[in-house]
Amino acid sequence: HSVKIIVGLPPVGAGKLGLIIQDDAEHYGLPLIMALSPESPFHGVIPPYLVQNYWVTGVKDSLLGEARTLNAQDLQRELTSRRKMKEENPVEVSFTLKQQPAAGTSPTGAMPPIPPQHVMMNAMAQQLTSQQ
Repeated sequence: HSVKIIVGLPPVGAGKLGLIIQDDAEHYGLPLIMALSPESPFHGVIPPYLVQNYWVTGVKDSLLGEARTLNAQDLQRELTSRRKMKEENPVEVSFTLKQQPAAGTSPTGAMPPIPPQHVMMNAMAQQLTSQQ
């Protein structure tokens, strides 16, 4: 299940984004938003059910185009580069439902490594199938 949300990304001088982002160490290393501060420009825009439950799989805007985010560092870099505009920049942020550990995996949820591209392709195929 995927969700796309348009957020107004403020310019650099407007302060911090108020996001806590980290890699999902248990599943593929894709970035997760772990928390939003009440002062975050995303607070009230990103629904609470997306926090910690959905990977951030991409960002897109009209100036820099689309970029997949494979880890928290990618997401941070993409958001920072899109904040260098003089005005608020509308950015589409893509979220994909975090996959739970498969039955029979260890109690820690450890799964064999799967290339992120494979995960992304599966997520896109599932989205296309659900739209038909």
